[in-house]
Amino acid sequence: MNILASYSWLKEYCKTDASPEVFAQEISLRAMSVEHIDIVAARFENIVVGEVKEIVAHPNANKLRIAKTSIGDRIVEIVCGGTNLAVGQRVVVALPGAKVRWHGEGDLIELKETEIRGVKSIGMICAAVEVGFEKIAAGDHDIWDITALTNAAAGTPLAKALDLDDIIFDIEITTNRPDAMGILGLAREGAASVEGTFAPHALWLAGAVQKVLGGVGAGPKVTIEEPKLCSRYIAARVENVKVGPSPLW
Repeated sequence: MNILASYSWLKEYCKTDASPEVFAQEISLRAMSVEHIDIVAARFENIVVGEVKEIVAHPNANKLRIAKTSIGDRIVEIVCGGTNLAVGQRVVVALPGAKVRWHGEGDLIELKETEIRGVKSIGMICAAVEVGFEKIAAGDHDIWDITALTNAAAGTPLAKALDLDDIIFDIEITTNRPDAMGILGLAREGAASVEGTFAPHALWLAGAVQKVLGGVGAGPKVTIEEPKLCSRYIAARVENVKVGPSPLW
């Protein structure tokens, strides 16, 4: 099986200054094969946070509007067909040179300055699917309103604003290594491979275990009637679980 592992997450438990390339090389030589390195921020080159300052009607198209949008150092006019566009929103602005997937379909296209129905448009205000977030719920012709997700100033690179400046390793884990089928196991292997320090947050883990054990007596009771067949069996009750959309992280 393959695991997609965030380098920043691995480094929470594997203390190392090794570059992503060195880490991938060393762990591949000594343990698991890193099949691909994905530099996440590269996907969002020339894509920034914008703030909608004013919206005016398009003179030549009823379903289009012109969003006067701050991108930090200046305000640009962007022709937009988003039905949920509103003044004050933080939005995702793909500037000329950025690569997006039009309506989330087909190949990536590189944006250029263009005229839409006679109005010059500098870039594009994007829907979530157009910048690779297919699983974020949205209505038809909705742009991605990121106001609630970030306080980043207009002009901030999207990768920085949404904590996406990371490296993702695609790692093949063979079936005889179930211990490495998770972040802690990979961090342990990585620390050994690059001569780093494995730091598994022991106090935090102990605290989590104590919370579970502290609930003994308040939750379900388990009785083992055949200890020779089953020497140990544990049950725990989980409370206050809320079903809802996952946070961005």
